[in-house]
Amino acid sequence: MANAFEIKLKDWRNRVQTGPVGKFFHWWFGELRKALPPSWQQKLQHALRRVTLRLDGESLQLGVDENRSLQHLESFAVSQGTALQQQQITDLLAENDLLEAPRFLLLDEEAVLSKEIMLPAAAESNLLQVLTFEMDRQTPFRAQEVYFDWKIRERSSDSGQLRLDIFIVPRRQVDSILHSLAARK
Repeated sequence: MANAFEIKLKDWRNRVQTGPVGKFFHWWFGELRKALPPSWQQKLQHALRRVTLRLDGESLQLGVDENRSLQHLESFAVSQGTALQQQQITDLLAENDLLEAPRFLLLDEEAVLSKEIMLPAAAESNLLQVLTFEMDRQTPFRAQEVYFDWKIRERSSDSGQLRLDIFIVPRRQVDSILHSLAARK
């Protein structure tokens, strides 16, 4: 039951964000943000920050995504002891007021398979289920073997088509990275 609700909520959120209503609210919230006092604007800016983690060969790179701008914070050698590294990472996050910020794993672009596909517009209401079903037809993977997401590029009311990009990463690849990062964050 909760899963079906989450799917519907994600579909609705995606529709609103990419449609005319979403564009209007994006503009409107931007204008409202500009009207706030500078101190409030700064606090709001810090509330939208995210910690980024990237495993690059023999180093763990920490960064911050602030207003869709990535800033490198520090690199840590993977060969370093995990207890010491955990403390260093905690200190770095505390120093930058990022302890409560959400954390995101960044993957190399080469690690992500992306593909543009066309679907009937009627599929939008059940897009997660449709893409799960279409995964083995559209990609060399089954849906259970991958993590995937999508971005709607265009809704054509003339042709009744939905044009979207799907992004796919093998689960074993991501799970392997997450396992090696689990002790370090």
